[in-house]
Amino acid sequence: MTLEKIKLFSSSINKKKVGEVFDRYKVLKQLFEKKILVFDIGANVGQTILEISKNFKSTEIHSFEPQSDCINQIKELITKLGSKHKVIVNNLAVGNKIIKKKKIFSKQVI
Repeated sequence: MTLEKIKLFSSSINKKKVGEVFDRYKVLKQLFEKKILVFDIGANVGQTILEISKNFKSTEIHSFEPQSDCINQIKELITKLGSKHKVIVNNLAVGNKIIKKKKIFSKQVI
């Protein structure tokens, strides 16, 4: 890439808003214009649920998160989003083996 091309590219970036430079959902929006089905593995507090709901009109999201504290925050988020999106919350972990373990999470930072 020549110096002139770099200058031209950087000046075009400066004229655009940050969201216009990179839209991670652009290709997905073109592929899936209507309803999409999303599996959010390790949902944490619902960041992906929020992003997907902002970028797609009608979605069904299956959210998987083993920590109860995070599940409560996800449920609050779902309430704020309303009924536009179907979100199914699963309070469990997902992995490549079928095992049964006792979950122990501490709120105390060591």
